[in-house]
Amino acid sequence: ARAWPREELVEPREFRDKLRLGDRVDARDYRGEWFAGAIVAAQHHARSGAKRFRVRFDKYSPKWDEWFDAESARLAPPGTRVKTKKPAAAAQTTGPRPLK
Repeated sequence: ARAWPREELVEPREFRDKLRLGDRVDARDYRGEWFAGAIVAAQHHARSGAKRFRVRFDKYSPKWDEWFDAESARLAPPGTRVKTKKPAAAAQTTGPRPLK
């Protein structure tokens, strides 16, 4: 059994309502692991209004793309499930610090 709060209830609905091509997302693959990626395709079913998105995972070829329903709990805002490394700060080149 899953612990409370359930993951499906954590993300705000508005995040999924605003997804568009090119948007960055965190997505859980078919094995249950979270990866960073981007939306590379979208489909909208005119009759039912259902939407789904194709996600390309960072550092993986299109062979590994997956489709996700817009309402899927396997989609999350970028950086909320996958922690990416920030670039190292530039080294200070102004010389030594003054003595105090």
